[in-house]
Amino acid sequence: NLYKVTPRTFKVWMKILRGTPEAVLWLLEMPTAAAARLHAEAEAAGVDARRIIFTPLFPREVHLQVKSLAHLFLDTLTYNAHTSAADALAAAVPLLSLPGSSMPSRVAASILLAA
Repeated sequence: NLYKVTPRTFKVWMKILRGTPEAVLWLLEMPTAAAARLHAEAEAAGVDARRIIFTPLFPREVHLQVKSLAHLFLDTLTYNAHTSAADALAAAVPLLSLPGSSMPSRVAASILLAA
């Protein structure tokens, strides 16, 4: 969800991408203007925009198969993953989350503790 990608989160993701030249950031398809803005911000942060990949929402029957292709699920900082965190773990994808002070920012950490 686009509202979860805050400037702080994106800055952290760009730092991670600069440190891992083989990695890509794989996001759910978003409006064209938003994708263009993220590509521009990536370039401004020294990351090739081609390393940010947008994919459509997949049908449920293939969703976990597709998600299992990822090597790491990076959570958002302010508003953690909920169902997506559980799906990542179900697809055997490691999940990295940083719990915050609000309930929405602690969901993925709770899921990890329960896993």
